[in-house]
Amino acid sequence: MAESPPNARSTTGRLFRFSYSLSTLFLLTVAIALAFGWWSAQTREASGKSTYDVEGPLDVAYTVREASNRTAGSNGVVALGIDFEEDYVVIHTERGGIVLSSNVLINFFWTRKVQQSN
Repeated sequence: MAESPPNARSTTGRLFRFSYSLSTLFLLTVAIALAFGWWSAQTREASGKSTYDVEGPLDVAYTVREASNRTAGSNGVVALGIDFEEDYVVIHTERGGIVLSSNVLINFFWTRKVQQSN
């Protein structure tokens, strides 16, 4: 009579079960989220997709309202790009970003900077 190969049930009397703690499951979730985020960023860069609603370089001029009857004057900046959201506009510059509430904007203009070749 041939012997059958031993298995986990025959040696221990019950199946071996893996057990995970909540911290292990949380760590696994974080690792998967980081990997997905990295993959998503790499895919966006490789596809050449625009990161802004309007790509620069841009000359941006805007006027904001300080009070109901007073404006802060016009401001001009060189921007890398502009993002338009529902309640605000973000002007991305080399030194960070400028967030302007749509409620205080009076005038907002932009033009593309012309690249001069030598």
